[in-house]
Amino acid sequence: HVVIAGFGKNGSTAAEELLKDGLDPARLVVIDCKQEACDTARELGAAVMQGDASRNEVLEAVHINRAARLIVSAGRDDTGILIVLTARA
Repeated sequence: HVVIAGFGKNGSTAAEELLKDGLDPARLVVIDCKQEACDTARELGAAVMQGDASRNEVLEAVHINRAARLIVSAGRDDTGILIVLTARA
């Protein structure tokens, strides 16, 4: 599966490109804090986890250790780096 952390403009564009390239929507997992972003991701057919992707328990819940890819689109560099470091741990 592919995890997208942050489903704003860039995260949603990444999801649309993946789906256009043939990714099964059931293999897409979106993490975002905002309800509206989660609702939009659900409409695409993605599995959704509302929460903070920099938290260990959120990444564990989406089985980040088994993900084929992690796309980070957090909107802030420091947040993006924290998500990547947490995922690597």
